[in-house]
Amino acid sequence: MSNEYLRNFQFESFWVVVDVLAPIVLSNVKGSIIEIGMGNSTTMLLKHANKYNRILMSCDTSDKVINKVGKNIEKYGLNNDKHFIYQTKSWYFIDQLKEMKIEDKNSLDYLPAIVFIDGNHYYDTVKVEIDYFLSILQQNAMIFMHDTYPQKHYYDSKIRLGRKCDTYKVRLYLESRKDLFTFTWPYTAAYCGLTMVMKKDPTRIIGEDNG
Repeated sequence: MSNEYLRNFQFESFWVVVDVLAPIVLSNVKGSIIEIGMGNSTTMLLKHANKYNRILMSCDTSDKVINKVGKNIEKYGLNNDKHFIYQTKSWYFIDQLKEMKIEDKNSLDYLPAIVFIDGNHYYDTVKVEIDYFLSILQQNAMIFMHDTYPQKHYYDSKIRLGRKCDTYKVRLYLESRKDLFTFTWPYTAAYCGLTMVMKKDPTRIIGEDNG
């Protein structure tokens, strides 16, 4: 796949790691793309959803953000009747997903191949999000999380403004789990850390635990 295809929009350098890896994941895993926290990521993910004929479900609470994303979708001709936008908090979005029985292994159209989490960055909220999506994550599907490895000066500035940004604690939790592969990129994604997570496959040789 050409670099021209992967980087043909001006905003994609911000999410270049996800942009490059998404086609690889979608070529190997059936299912949807789910996004918590909309923005430039939405247009990038929608490009791949269109190419691979996948459902994209996006969640955000902000009218302003959703309207801006909508204008970008129009601008780049990415409209898709398989793109569903939920203006709500992530916990309610997750409740709606549960009502759709998205955890049903027979619902491969909706079961996620890629999950992108870039919501409110509070540990308590992100922990709920990550635990739910891990519980339904297919083998070889991937979760991407933003703001997991912030530079100290950035983190301190947020604290001074009274805006706690402790998603990094979820990264520590994920790194402690022996059933997961976890890797964090320090660059791209505004240099705030982009963590990717995949379940280990028990049918493969992993190490001493499974021989």
